[in-house]
Amino acid sequence: MSLRLACLLFSLSTSVFYYQLKRKNDDEVIEQLSKLADLNRTWGFWMMYNRLRKLQYLWNHKRVYRIYTNMRLNFRNKRNKRLPARVKAPLLCPIGPYFLES
Repeated sequence: MSLRLACLLFSLSTSVFYYQLKRKNDDEVIEQLSKLADLNRTWGFWMMYNRLRKLQYLWNHKRVYRIYTNMRLNFRNKRNKRLPARVKAPLLCPIGPYFLES
C-alpha cells in the first residue's frame, strides 16, 4: 500500500507523517536564569524575564517560564494574615468646647 493511500485511510496528512521534532537547546537560558537567581533570590519570574530582555536576550516568555519552573525557581506567594474583625463602636460627640485649665 502506498504512503499516500495509508495516510488517506487514517485521515492523516502526509506532512504530519513526515514531521520531525526539532529540540531546542536551552543551556544558555538555564545559565542566564541561574546567574540571575544567584544574584537576586527574591526576584520572581517577571523581574527575571524583564532583566533578560534588558540584557538583549529575546527569548519567548513561555519558553523562559517553562525552564524557570523546571529549575524550580518559582516560590509561593506569601499571603497576608487575616486580622480579626474590628469591633465597631459609635463615635463620641463632645457636648461643648473643650478648654484646658492651667
